[in-house]
Amino acid sequence: LLSFVSYYGAAFTSIKTCRCHRRFSTSHFSSSDGANEVVFSKRSTTTFETTFVSNRCTQESDKNVLSPTRLRKFLSRNCTQKPTSYRIVYDYDELVIGNTSSENTTTAVMLVHPIGVGIGKWYYDRLLNSLADANNNNVQQGGRMVFISPDLLGSYTASSPIRSDSGQELKKFPLLNTTDWAEQLGHLMSEYEQKSCEEGYEIRNWAIVANGGCAPIALKVAQSAVEKSAPFEKDLTNIVISSPPRLPFFLEGTDPHRVQRSYRTLSGVVGKLFWIYALRKEGKFIETFSKRNLVGDPASLGNHWTPNCVSAARHLGGKSKYSTFAFLSG
Repeated sequence: LLSFVSYYGAAFTSIKTCRCHRRFSTSHFSSSDGANEVVFSKRSTTTFETTFVSNRCTQESDKNVLSPTRLRKFLSRNCTQKPTSYRIVYDYDELVIGNTSSENTTTAVMLVHPIGVGIGKWYYDRLLNSLADANNNNVQQGGRMVFISPDLLGSYTASSPIRSDSGQELKKFPLLNTTDWAEQLGHLMSEYEQKSCEEGYEIRNWAIVANGGCAPIALKVAQSAVEKSAPFEKDLTNIVISSPPRLPFFLEGTDPHRVQRSYRTLSGVVGKLFWIYALRKEGKFIETFSKRNLVGDPASLGNHWTPNCVSAARHLGGKSKYSTFAFLSG
C-alpha cells in the first residue's frame, strides 16, 4: 500500500470514429451589441461516443528493452487473442470565446487533465470559468477561441467500456497506454473540426495543454501531427506542458512484463483496498495528501477539489480506478 501511495504521488505532479453527438448548454454568457446580440462565450457539455481497440501487444519503444527471446514470450503470452473493439461514451466540456461572426477563424485548445484518483475534465473548471469571466469583462480581445476539456479514457464519465461485438459492459477496464489516450484526443480533434465546419466556424490551428505525467500524451499527439498520421487536418502549432517530469521519464523504455504485472496487482485486492481507503471519510486521505504534496499553498486547491475527486472516483461504481492503475503501472 505504501508503495502504491508513493506511485500515486508521482501521478499527480484513446478510439476511432464518432458515432453520435448530444449537446446541451450549461452556461451562457452574452453581450448585446445594438440590435444584434453577440455571443462572447458559451459553456456547454457534449456527450461523445468513440471506440478503441485493446490488445496492442507492444509498442516500438517496448521492443527496445526486450531481448528477442523475451519479446517472443511476451507476444505469445499477450497477443494470442484477436484485438477487441470497445465503445465508450464520455463527456467533454467546451468553452467558446469570441465573436460569432463566421468570418472569424478559430484557434482550438485541447486541455489534457492529469490522471489520478477522481481526476477528470472538472480539473479545468476553474480555468474555464476564469476565461469566461475575463472575456465578459473585455479582458480577452481578438478572434474566436474554443477550449475543449474531455474526460480521458478510463476517467470519470469515460470509464464504462462496452464490447462492440456483444454489447457486454465490462466490469474491469482493459489496460490503457499513452497511445490510447493520444488517439482519443486525435479523433476528438478530427470530429470537432468537422463539427465546427458544419456550424460555419473553421478551425485554423490547434494547441494542447497537458500537466505532469500526462505530458507524453500531448507529445504523442504532436508526433502524429509531424508524421502526418494524425486524423485531424489543421496544424498543431502549440504545446504547453506544466510541471513536466524529468528527462529520463521520456527517454527510458518500459518493460511490458512489468507493466502487465503491475496492472494485474493494482487491479486486484491491493488496488481495491487503496481505493476504499482513499475515499473513506469523504476523501480525507485525498485532501491531506493533496495539501501536502500537490500545491505550495493548500488554499489554492479550493473548496471543491476533494468533493470533486470523491464524486468522480465513485462514479460508475468506481471504474475510473483502472485508468489510475494503468497510469501508475507505466
